[in-house]
Amino acid sequence: MKLPDLSPMEWGIIAVGSALSLGALAAGLLTATPGWFLAVPAPFLVSVMLAAFHHLQRIRKLLDLTLPATARIVDEREFVSRTTTRFFGSFILRGYRPIVEFETEQGTVREEYPINTTTPWYIFDKEYQIFYNPEQPAYFYFADRREERMNDLKSGLSIAGAFALGYIVVAIFTAWLLNDLFGL
Repeated sequence: MKLPDLSPMEWGIIAVGSALSLGALAAGLLTATPGWFLAVPAPFLVSVMLAAFHHLQRIRKLLDLTLPATARIVDEREFVSRTTTRFFGSFILRGYRPIVEFETEQGTVREEYPINTTTPWYIFDKEYQIFYNPEQPAYFYFADRREERMNDLKSGLSIAGAFALGYIVVAIFTAWLLNDLFGL
């Protein structure tokens, strides 16, 4: 099961940021001012950050509204990918995902855990404590591995935040340089 899709509100936030970016582009084209062109990506980047933050909060709520259950590891899915790089040559990456089965009020759920692991930490036919969302039973996590569900999203949000901060620093430096050198 993948992360829940973007909600209509999150799409709306991104749409508003896109519209503001297009407005900055139009203002830059109409006034031929370099400062407007520096501002073009800023509203879009901010809207993506806001949408990602809202998405993170929504996933946290999904994790908080869970019920306990006992699951059994019934199978696993193995991922194999061959990667070739210029400097390190060719190597093979392996990943594993356990497939669990557990009972809910709606019936039996058989679902693959969406987090890859390089070495299996689980044992087949052993029972594990899990927590699942009653509205979306396929959205579950192991009791001792709750943070795994948030780590990918947090790292993506951190990368996006660093990118936005880097853009702002470059935009400020460029605006200062344009003003200092050319008086624009």
